[in-house]
Amino acid sequence: MKTFHVTVAAAVLSAASVAAHADVSFVDGSILVNGSASDGPGGAPSDSAIVAGTVTPGSATGSGSTGSGLAGATATLNGTIDDMAFQSVVKIVGSASASQPPGYPGFANITVQTAGLDFSPDPLILSLDETSYFRIKNAGNVNVTFTPVTGSVVGNTLTAGTYKISFLLFASVSEGQTNATNTLDWTLQVSTSPLADFNIDGKVDGADLGTLLAGWGTAAADLDGDGTTSGSDLGILLAAWG
Repeated sequence: MKTFHVTVAAAVLSAASVAAHADVSFVDGSILVNGSASDGPGGAPSDSAIVAGTVTPGSATGSGSTGSGLAGATATLNGTIDDMAFQSVVKIVGSASASQPPGYPGFANITVQTAGLDFSPDPLILSLDETSYFRIKNAGNVNVTFTPVTGSVVGNTLTAGTYKISFLLFASVSEGQTNATNTLDWTLQVSTSPLADFNIDGKVDGADLGTLLAGWGTAAADLDGDGTTSGSDLGILLAAWG
């Protein structure tokens, strides 16, 4: 038996008016969840389904599952824009897993990806209304592509414009395999001020200072874009303290 559902967040986050805050928003689009499974040759026909969710300017969530016999797959996805006092944080998290018992002759797979309203492949679009500093952190094992459409990447800044966010979150097992799991955990920080909040917890404090000092003399904690971490970066961090 297969089940699919998609839940779309109703609230749209409004832009904050703080000077150091970058105004970001998703452009309306869709999320596709596609899954299929079978209990093996000569068994029941493969179950398959495609469902579409909606990406709003503030957030998008979706999930789906499919199964046939003892083979099955599930996926979840959650994307949000968190408007903090001095930065916007775009976060996309999710997981996909497929499983079946050892020696089972079936298969199961599931995929989650962004798509255009006509269901043709088309990445999520992020709009940015002014030149801003940015930082990307990928803590999952799924590759996320972030590329400019009308904007451009200049060092550690993004110019005003639109940018593509695209990914393929999937999991698949076939005969001889028992389980597979992939995780999506991608974060984009955007601010009109240099980004001193290294651990993305919404404040600049001792933990961020420790990160800067650990990167001293390297590009690891460079805030002003000069290619090294030095006294000028320390000054930026202390000015943003709190």
